Amino acid sequence: MIAAGIALAASNFLPHAIAITLPLCGTYLLMGVAYSSWLRGLNFGEHEDFSYSTYLYAYPVQQLIVKMAAGPFRRSCCFFIAAPISIGLGGLSWALVERRFLRRGTNRNQGLTAGTVVNAEVELKEA
Repeated sequence: MIAAGIALAASNFLPHAIAITLPLCGTYLLMGVAYSSWLRGLNFGEHEDFSYSTYLYAYPVQQLIVKMAAGPFRRSCCFFIAAPISIGLGGLSWALVERRFLRRGTNRNQGLTAGTVVNAEVELKEA
C-alpha cells in the first residue's frame, strides 16, 4: 500500500501519468483501506447504511455544481463541495424513505430465502 501511495503521489508531477496510476494504484489503495483490520472495528453500517443513496445523489449534485460554476472548475474542488452535500442528502433519504421500506420488506418476506428462489427457478426450467 505504501508503494501504491508513493506511485500515486509521484504521478501528480508527471504529465498524463495519473491516467495510468489512478486506476491501478488508486484501486489497490481503496481495497487495502476497505479490507484493513482497523476499519472493521469501527462497525460502519451496523445501524444505518446510506451509501447507496449517497451514490444516487452524487452524480446529480456534481452536475449541478459544474453547471453553476462560472468558469473552469477543478475536479478536486468539485469533490470537496459535492461529497458533504451528497452524504447529507443520502442520510436524509435513508432516514425519510429507505429505512421504512427495509423494515416492511423484512416483515413481508420472512419465510423466503435465497435457496427457495433458486429451487423455484430450477423447477421452472425443468418444466
